Amino acid sequence: NALQAIVSKDLAEKVSLALMGSDKIHDSMKHVFGKGGESSYEGFVVESLKLLATPPGSPPQLPHADDHCTSCLVGIVHLKDDQLRTRIAKYNNKQDYPTGITSTCDNCQRDEQLPDADYKRGVHLTTEKWYCGHCNKPARPYDFEKKLTLAFGELLENPDIADAHAGECPKANDGILALPTMIHCGPGNPSASTEHRIVLFFTVRPLYKNTKQLTAGVKKQHKYNEDLQIHAPCILYHQFQKTLRIYEHAGCNLRNYSSFIVGANAADLTRLKTDLARARTTIASQEKKIEKLMLRLGEGDKDTSSEK
Repeated sequence: NALQAIVSKDLAEKVSLALMGSDKIHDSMKHVFGKGGESSYEGFVVESLKLLATPPGSPPQLPHADDHCTSCLVGIVHLKDDQLRTRIAKYNNKQDYPTGITSTCDNCQRDEQLPDADYKRGVHLTTEKWYCGHCNKPARPYDFEKKLTLAFGELLENPDIADAHAGECPKANDGILALPTMIHCGPGNPSASTEHRIVLFFTVRPLYKNTKQLTAGVKKQHKYNEDLQIHAPCILYHQFQKTLRIYEHAGCNLRNYSSFIVGANAADLTRLKTDLARARTTIASQEKKIEKLMLRLGEGDKDTSSEK
């Protein structure tokens, strides 16, 4: 519900330098990514700079998290005084967020999904050894969808989960720095407002030393992606895809049943799509006729002027 504008290259460089010089950001990044084990964290890079402008009359966002694991820190800076604050939900720092990254245990040599706590140290990217911690027990199956639902399941049942506000009433240049797994939502902008709500959005991604050579084609590092926000529809989609796979492995095809359930709506959408295509064809035809008519009128004006 917000308009997005990319920051120009020159301005982005100036903003990045200012953020790189922030002691609070340095301390926060070291606290999150530089703790535990032999963390190879050695700094960060500023990314995803953009302006978000929310026009008057815009409703609040759906509650969501910016990522399914701790890939970075997310920042918002207010560019005007007394703007509405971002709404946030209570954060559970004990939650095991799904990383979607597998790593090999250096003891039992089994591949397992890397826990978020170890992922933050960058063990999948560096020469640091990693131990699963349960080598003498059965392997834990890779189940991204289950972990996703356990970590963010509240989004399915509580649309008002973001019931608190981040910080005090902000002034220009005030901001927040948060974990990407924190559930939050933009507050929208009431119809009575006379101005857009404008904030600067950015992410700060950790950099690591002692990086290892990875197999060709393997992702070096999971990065923030604005198109992969974790909200209720995202969780439902992943659970639906998981259920389809489970039944397919058992020799059953649920796709026919799902088509039956949504068949009526699908038919309506198909009809609307067909009607829209016809309308576009008609409009295109009319536009061509108008262009020809305008050309003729233009030629007529030239003839009239030449006679004069």
